[in-house]
Amino acid sequence: MTSAPASKMSALACLVALAASCTAPAPRPAPATPAVAPGPVAAPAEVPSGGRVAPKPEAPIELDAAKEAHTPEEPQGARPAGPDTGARDFGALWVPAGALDHLSKRVGQRREGAPLVVVQYGDSHSRAGVMPRALRDKLGEAAEPGYTQVGHPPRGEVVTKRSGRWTRHNWLYRGDAAPFGPMGVAFSTADPDARMSLKLRSGPALPGTRATIFFSGAQTPPPFEIRGGEAVLLEFTGEGFEHSPLAMRGFEIPPGLEEVTLHMSCRPCQQEARLRVFGFLVQVTGADISWDNFGVGGTTIFSPHKRADEAVEAYLGHRSPDLLVLWYGANSSPDPSLNVSAYKRRYAQLVRRFRAAAPEASCLLVGPPDMALFKERTCFMNKRERRLARKKNKTSADRKRLRKRRRARACNPKSLVRRSASGAVDYPGPRIHSKRRWRSYLETCKPATPTTLPRIVAAQREVAEELGCAYFDIYADMGGAGTALDWACQEEPALISADLIHMTRAGYEKVAAAIHASLSEAIASRAAQR
Repeated sequence: MTSAPASKMSALACLVALAASCTAPAPRPAPATPAVAPGPVAAPAEVPSGGRVAPKPEAPIELDAAKEAHTPEEPQGARPAGPDTGARDFGALWVPAGALDHLSKRVGQRREGAPLVVVQYGDSHSRAGVMPRALRDKLGEAAEPGYTQVGHPPRGEVVTKRSGRWTRHNWLYRGDAAPFGPMGVAFSTADPDARMSLKLRSGPALPGTRATIFFSGAQTPPPFEIRGGEAVLLEFTGEGFEHSPLAMRGFEIPPGLEEVTLHMSCRPCQQEARLRVFGFLVQVTGADISWDNFGVGGTTIFSPHKRADEAVEAYLGHRSPDLLVLWYGANSSPDPSLNVSAYKRRYAQLVRRFRAAAPEASCLLVGPPDMALFKERTCFMNKRERRLARKKNKTSADRKRLRKRRRARACNPKSLVRRSASGAVDYPGPRIHSKRRWRSYLETCKPATPTTLPRIVAAQREVAEELGCAYFDIYADMGGAGTALDWACQEEPALISADLIHMTRAGYEKVAAAIHASLSEAIASRAAQR
């Protein structure tokens, strides 16, 4: 693994140092929130992620949205104007007085052995990894891999795999039992032949590379070992074990070693004493930033609100992050019956919980981006595609065929009209036999921003104001309603994928650049005031 020289300052640190001799920039007006067209309902999808300086995902993946039951909502009135609180807008970033003070201080005082620590929670937009990785690499120059578990982060600097019989537990699924650990996903086993490997993608470990395994301490787990080749790097016997929500054991990864493996030591293992692994934290000497990405595809705020266990607080207490990032809202936006008042209460409760666990950290809340949803999921599909879309148990070939014309359905449905040699016209839609009906269908089936999305953005910003967190409004920064369709169909390269929900790598990097620019301006402004 390679890292930048410790003496090399990050661009943002230089900016902070220079800003001390400058005057604070004048605040810019916040972007206006455009009106929203009525939107249909659809389910978001899941994407790739990353850890350190690694290959970026080339295309997003789809996720299944977690569905929540909601009650009818009471009408919301306009928020009254309050007194001047010292809050300022930096582009699409709204910063109440003092919200980024700790981050500003730490950016200017980083030193070897004490990297800037960021912990990010969110849904598939976070799990994609492109935004957190791009923002991390702009804020620092020598990043360490951070937190990893099986399959996460995709294409990160560390690859974690499993073999043997393991059971996956996810706080999204009501049938799964806690504890789920700090990320909301855990893996358990009582198989004596089970293995879990940790491989450094960037090559052999450098001196000072170390790792920590996190596992459930609710009951005494069976004995296990961490091995590097034939050498035992960590031996856990269970003797004198003290129960806790989050158990952890650290070990050094010797220089030159690329892979370590967890082995069960019990022969046989008792079924009632299962090892439940949450993940690993990989750290390197000389790093100036560490970014733990806890994005889980399909997550809404209701998953961590209802099902998170004490391992979340224990992990945040262990890491003592300098910045806490929460990026939610995309999986709740498609629901037209969402009770936004209830959403706001639960969102506030969730933010309070995270802030209580990391009281020193600066807090950055990030709103959902614009998306475009079809009124019906079968819009602009031909007869065969409509039949496949309604099929319960789809094969991989079925899903591949449904994806084949997805961009054309979103961006150019007219191109899907077929004309036979006899002159007969086949329109991609049910019971369409005339140009007049086709024109009407084009208008009614056109993807649009869901009406719930801007209301979620407004609720999140009110919570940020109430709890003293900074808030970055991606929806406004993009341009508001209708932007998703433009980003998918008018930009080259496309900034949003054909699902009209998830961004491409270029889109996520554009968002990261906007957040970084606003954070840089806000931190420089704070430094100039000192």
